[in-house]
Order: sequence, then structure tokens, then C-alpha cells
Amino acid sequence: MPGDSGPAAFDWPTMRNHPERSVWLTAEALARGYPLGVPMTTIERRIVAVISARPTHTLTVHSGSASRAEMAAQFRRLVKRLNRGLAKRSPQNPKPLIYVATLASAQNSGRYHVHALLWGYLHAVVLLGHCRDLGLGKPKLRRLPAEPTGDLNYWQQVVYVIAQNEPAFGYHKHRLNEERHPWSRRLLTPQKATLARHCPHLLSALDAANDPAVSDEALLSLLPTFSRS
Repeated sequence: MPGDSGPAAFDWPTMRNHPERSVWLTAEALARGYPLGVPMTTIERRIVAVISARPTHTLTVHSGSASRAEMAAQFRRLVKRLNRGLAKRSPQNPKPLIYVATLASAQNSGRYHVHALLWGYLHAVVLLGHCRDLGLGKPKLRRLPAEPTGDLNYWQQVVYVIAQNEPAFGYHKHRLNEERHPWSRRLLTPQKATLARHCPHLLSALDAANDPAVSDEALLSLLPTFSRS
């Protein structure tokens, strides 16, 4: 009604009013050091941790597999093949594939796929050959933009990968996917020892994000991308 001044009239999300309801507003608010309106969820804390570690590429791999376990096993086999190739390219200083990935299945599709964030370069032709040999679909490998802070495209792609199975910052792609089983892992990553040696900034960021004793404010202060100190 004209002249309505109730709470609902002023509840539109803005950079200063619940920016966490929008990926774009969240990106801009955190880039400027503005607080969010409510505490972050666990998956949202992991998103800012991953963004701070600055992944360089996204990877999507499809499969005809009907189960989550089969898709996870195929992805592990793909990673092993890629790591063998990376070791041959640099035998004196082998660096394995660093990734953060989710498994998802569109409702009623009967098959799973992997969305992954990568740190480092992969040869697309080599990747395509491994996927073909393993019976996987044609992979999609894309480079992320260079600057994560306040970059909507960067944020959208990272949120898209990580929030396949639950909502985050107003993004609800999970509604189109099958529900994740409570016992299944939210994120797939290399072992901690591998991260500690080859990507310690990602490991420390994720450890802080997973620690309930670390407040959102403390978490952001620990992440170089968002720290205002």
C-alpha cells in the first residue's frame, strides 16, 4: 500500500542489508569489508576459504554412472592418471593435481557428474584422452578470471561448483539436483598430506572454515583475500 513503512518494505538485500542473499552482493560486500547480515553456513565458509586460495580453472566431467560411488571411483582413477602424467613432465619436482570437487546428479537423470575447481594447468588434449579411455564424457575445462575479490564471474563459477548440493549466498541450484546423502562427503579434495605439501594455503583456509571455534569475522581476517588488516 502507498506509504507502507513496515519491515517488509525495507527488506530488499543491498550491500549493507543482508548481502548474503545474493552472490553478487556478497562478493562486493566482502571486497569492501562490509559485514554480512547473518552468520555464514558451513558451505558458505568453505566457499570464501576456497576463493581466498584462488583456484585457476573449473572442470566438469560427466559419466553414465548411475551411482555416486561409481562416479567417485571414476574421478579418482582420472586423478591418478593425471598425476602420473604430471609426474612424468616434472620428475624432479612432481606436483599432483590440486582440486576441490563436488558430485551431483540432476533429478531423474540417473547419472552423476563431477564439478571441480583446479589449481594449475592441465593439457586439454591429455585430459580428453584420459576421459575417453575411462568411459567418461567430454570434459569441460575453463580458466577462471584472474582477480577473485568482487569479481562476479569468479564468484559465480566457484559458488556453482561448491553449492551443487546445498544453498549458498542466495544460490539454489541444489533444488534441481538429487539430495546428497547425509553420510556422503560434501567436498572431494586430495589428502591433507598432499595439500600440506603442495597447496598449504588451501589447507589452512579450509581448516579454519571447518573449525566452529573460528568466528566468521576471525575466518575472514585469516584469509588474505578478505582481510582488512
